Amino acid sequence: QFLNRDKRIVQALATDVQNRLWIASDNDSIYIIDETRRSTLKLNTPLSNTTDFEQVNTLFRSSNGDMYAGTFRKGLYIIPAGTKIADKKNWKLLNTALSPGLPSNNIYSLAENTDGTIWIGTYTGLCMYRPVTGKLHPVYVSPDGSAISDYIIRTICTDDKNRVWCGTDNGLFVFNKGKLIKSYKSNETDTGSLTNNRITFLFKDSEKNIWVGTKEGLNLFKPGTDNFSRFTNKNGLPDNSIRSILQDEKENLWIGASHGLIKFNIQ
Repeated sequence: QFLNRDKRIVQALATDVQNRLWIASDNDSIYIIDETRRSTLKLNTPLSNTTDFEQVNTLFRSSNGDMYAGTFRKGLYIIPAGTKIADKKNWKLLNTALSPGLPSNNIYSLAENTDGTIWIGTYTGLCMYRPVTGKLHPVYVSPDGSAISDYIIRTICTDDKNRVWCGTDNGLFVFNKGKLIKSYKSNETDTGSLTNNRITFLFKDSEKNIWVGTKEGLNLFKPGTDNFSRFTNKNGLPDNSIRSILQDEKENLWIGASHGLIKFNIQ
């Protein structure tokens, strides 16, 4: 209700290990809703000169319960599992000044491998973070640090082989053990290619398929193949501009699009 009242745009959502809902809105704040206690907490950062976060682009909970908040210009905040939110001295900040391995302070996307490695997609490239050591390692970074479409990592997902799939403003890139092994681009003459090179969302479903949302359609990549099945408004998809994807317990995909919500039966 407080979001509707103030007409705020929700940038990102996540739940923590206590099943509280974290909401990042466009007023540079994070709100934590605890339905059990019927309470809402506005979360401020203790690690900068301002009281609020910079705009939060993404929220992520790791397998061990750490909460990550990727911002527009101030880097990545990490709130360790088991830490009381009010105990802010235990928070960690990764930015280009403190952590040279970070390509940019503009954080777009986060994902995790089965070994606990956190993959960080930024405005100028990809890096990996090892929570155990606290070390950052650049993996795929714009040569001169400038914004180049191939290095703008909008979305990340990992597959069952621990490969890292990165959606950029100019195609899809796949990494294995920190090395680029494959790239996919749209080709007007190839119906098995991506519908568009502007990748907006990546999702791995319960059958280990990779779904690729773009600004002009949805694409399905099945393990063991090397091409895509296309879904657009030409073959029944109501909206081509894909923003987000989730799967329910009945294996339906729920797709957030520019003009509404789509229920997609993958059977």
